[in-house]
Parts: sequence; C-alpha cells; structure tokens
Amino acid sequence: MGELKISVIVPVYKVEEYLDRCVKSIVEQTHKNLEIILVDDGSPDNCPAMCDEWAERDNRIKVIHKENGGLCSARNAGMDIATGDFIGFVDSDDVIDCDMYQLLIENAVSSGADISRCGIFIDEGNLGIGTSVDCEYLEKTVIDRRTFIKFLVQGGHVRGVVWNKIYRASIVSNVRFDINDGISEDIMFNDRVSDHINTCVCMDEPKYHYIRRLGALTGSKFGYGAFSIVRAMKSFLEKYKDDPEIYDSAVRGYATAAFTVLSGVITEQKCLDRYDELRNGLLGFKKQILFEKRYPFKYKFKLLLLWFCPKLYNKVIKTVRERKG
Repeated sequence: MGELKISVIVPVYKVEEYLDRCVKSIVEQTHKNLEIILVDDGSPDNCPAMCDEWAERDNRIKVIHKENGGLCSARNAGMDIATGDFIGFVDSDDVIDCDMYQLLIENAVSSGADISRCGIFIDEGNLGIGTSVDCEYLEKTVIDRRTFIKFLVQGGHVRGVVWNKIYRASIVSNVRFDINDGISEDIMFNDRVSDHINTCVCMDEPKYHYIRRLGALTGSKFGYGAFSIVRAMKSFLEKYKDDPEIYDSAVRGYATAAFTVLSGVITEQKCLDRYDELRNGLLGFKKQILFEKRYPFKYKFKLLLLWFCPKLYNKVIKTVRERKG
C-alpha cells in the first residue's frame, strides 16, 4: 500500500483552537504516504503561522496562503496542486482515526473502486461523545454508479459529504467545487464526480469524527443559506427526470430536505416569505408521499396536516422542536 499516495486537503480559516488536533490526527495516520495540503484561506488569526510550523516539522506538509475565498475556493486551490493517486478532504476542526486512510486505500485497491468511503461519528463538542450516523454497510461492499447516485440524491451525511471519502485522482482531475452551490457544495461535488465513476467501495465503520461545535459554519443560525439543499434536490429532479428509478429517489431526497428547511422556517420564524414555496413544493408530490410504501408514516402525517391544516402543522412543528430543545 505504501507506494500509493493520498493527497489530503485541509482548508484552514479561524480554527486556531482546533488546528493542531486536526493536523496531528492526519500526520499520525498508519498509511504514511500522504501529501498534506494545508490551505490558509486568509485566516486572520494565528492559523497561517501554525500551518507554516507544521510544514517545518513534517516534509509531507505543503502550505498554501491565499486571500479569503471560502471553502470551495480553498479546496479547489488544494486540488490544483495535489499530486496524489487519491484525493481526500478533512475539515480543519475535525479529527480522523489513525487508520482511516489505511482502511480507505486498502479497500480502494482491493476492489478497484473509484471512491472509497467510511462511516462518520458526530461528536457533540468533545471527542467520543456522540453517535455514528447512516451506517448502511458494516461489511465491505462495492456499489455501482447507479446505486451511488440513488443514495446520493436521497441525502444523508455518509452519502453526501466529501470528508469520509477518497477519490481516485484521475476521476476528479476536471471536477471542482462551485461556490454557487452554497452550503450544499459537498453533495453537488459528489454528483459531478458521479458522472465519471464506475464503482464506490463502502465500509461504514465510523473513522471520521465530525466535531459539532458552536459557531461553526454548518452550525450557524438558520437563514436563506439553508435553502441551498432544497435547490440542490430540485436540480437532481431536473437532471434525472428521464430516469424513473433515480428520479423516485430524488423525490424522497427533496421531501426530506423541504420538510427539514420548512421546520427551520417555522421554528426560527425566519425566511417566512419562502414558506408557501416549500409547502407548494411538497404538495406537488403528495401522490407519491401519501400512497407509496417507501415513505414513512411521519411524512404522510405531516403532509396531510400541511395540506389541510397548515396552522395546526406549524403548531405541531413548534411543539416538537421545543420538546427536543
């Protein structure tokens, strides 16, 4: 395995409290043939100096200093200089288990897959306190392109994010992140990548620790940015409208995204001008949601309430959220 190199791209911005922990977890990987690219995205704190210090300590580390351009820009800058056989991504406030890349590369090589993925552990602020998510494949399983796309358009952390995966460099050589995708940049990147793959190997043992922290980008307050996932799901509906099997999965993904964002609108009392758009979008799929067995009862119940008694629906959503909170 040692001859195959993985380029690990780490965007860095205002994470000086977490950066050392993150880089240490990458440096200590049991798979040693790594190219670690730290992309200082114009960070105003001590991160630029910390990146340079890490580069002095480990010759596998390269540092890019650039003007602030956001997550997509930082990842793309790293991809532009990457020389590895595979490409991976780690967010600079997260941590990975020491054998994550060894597992991913061994599975990729043994199966010949274009993408290799592991599971995710969501840590609630501290390492080891949280839960693993979306564990579909506990044993090594190779899925074809169509299955990869079907799962992708349905949504879910393990399916949609980039940081629990490595990608064969040849299949992403002409694929980049798009700032116009908003906070759905990962799932849209994976969709573009899917146009070039044959297979993905999955083994969902959780090896990536996503640290859910207060003030992080994905944990920021609800706003119009949340609608990017609905927009992404709409793009899947359009892209796969002539493929009934994948389209059905895309409808499920759209429903999940729309219900989630609508709950945010109701509970946060923000973006209320988009309420009717979400309600009408969901009602446009009432036939599928109400009559197809693959939709859970809670979707059917919520849709009926939203259809006939929207005021009661709003009240129920608020009550449920308050109890959870």
